[in-house]
Amino acid sequence: MTETKNIILVYRDKRFSPNSVEKDKAILDAVGHELQQSGIQVRYVAECEITGPLDADGFLSMGRLDSTLSFLQQKEHEGMLVVNGSQGVRDNTRVAFDHVLRKHQLPAAPLVEVGKVAADSGKSFWLKRDEPSCNGKTPVVYADDVVELAGKLAAIQQQGRRQVVVTEHVDGSLLKFYGVQGTEFFRYFYPEDDETCAGETASGSGGTHHPVLDEGLLRQQADTLSRLMDVKIYGGDCIVRKDGSYAFIDFNDWPSFSRCRLEAAKAIVSLVLSDQRIIKK
Repeated sequence: MTETKNIILVYRDKRFSPNSVEKDKAILDAVGHELQQSGIQVRYVAECEITGPLDADGFLSMGRLDSTLSFLQQKEHEGMLVVNGSQGVRDNTRVAFDHVLRKHQLPAAPLVEVGKVAADSGKSFWLKRDEPSCNGKTPVVYADDVVELAGKLAAIQQQGRRQVVVTEHVDGSLLKFYGVQGTEFFRYFYPEDDETCAGETASGSGGTHHPVLDEGLLRQQADTLSRLMDVKIYGGDCIVRKDGSYAFIDFNDWPSFSRCRLEAAKAIVSLVLSDQRIIKK
């Protein structure tokens, strides 16, 4: 007799979903629906409601509270399927992300050594505090010139921040990408374009003209980032220059996938059903 598997889906706390509460809920609901269609029993839980034992064969979590991550870490130690993994979510700070980019020679914005930039350089900058990439706050600050950079850096350091990464501003178009590690799903779009995601073909996104982008390389490097950051369900941002080169500037655990939600949900379920702990026997 086939055993029915059950999975608990954990909603992200509202504080971590500024202006995206309904979108974040929608992707988890879509995943739950697809799981049910596959014969999996599902249960939805708000992460603030995780106060005691919860039994399941697996956990799909958008949560970021310390208490949630500690709970999920224990479930991982017990051998349960947990996606995204607790350590990857906990370690996904902007400083750690920047370190991974440079250590593995992935495209990044030029690093700035504060104090060595000429006052008349004409450059502008971004200051990235040592905080999670998506924590409901604004851990990235823009400085228009060297003078403003010095002032904003001093203000951040007075707040007791452990570390700040400073990079040059990169001119180009913002591109957002989505992926699910271990599946064929990968999509990207330019926010200034229409409400579509590209990635099914190499033709790029529609709407405004953009430089020719090496989609295969972008996909490969995004997947590499996913593995290095230990975040299987991911999204991120990069800046695409006029010559088609790009620099990664952000990487997030479990985005809302709002422009390609149903495709993403199917890919996430495919990832879950490929796990030996969930495959029905």
